[in-house]
Amino acid sequence: MLRVGEALVCLTAIEATPFKPILYTPLYYFMLLLQVTILINLKLYATLYLEGVRTLGLLTVDQAAEYLHMSPEVIRRWLREKKLPGFKVGHAWRIDEKDLAALIEDAKAKNQGK
Repeated sequence: MLRVGEALVCLTAIEATPFKPILYTPLYYFMLLLQVTILINLKLYATLYLEGVRTLGLLTVDQAAEYLHMSPEVIRRWLREKKLPGFKVGHAWRIDEKDLAALIEDAKAKNQGK
């Protein structure tokens, strides 16, 4: 959601646009309100889209690395060596959360067996 500070940044960015009427007419305020509404809606749709992708249970390499507190290079190496199941979408790797959880459980089982 749009926070108050972000709304102020958006308003500041809109105020910096070249559209500067000499008199602040009702049309100016209408256009300003319209621009702010569009920015809020775009942010809302982007948030909903990203949350939708997140509910699929797919992680990026950076997200998986952050979760495991490791570097993304190690995760990419594991993907290339097939130690961690994943697939590519274009040039970017995607990892199923279930596969990452299985990797963690396997590591726990190996460490407990020692």
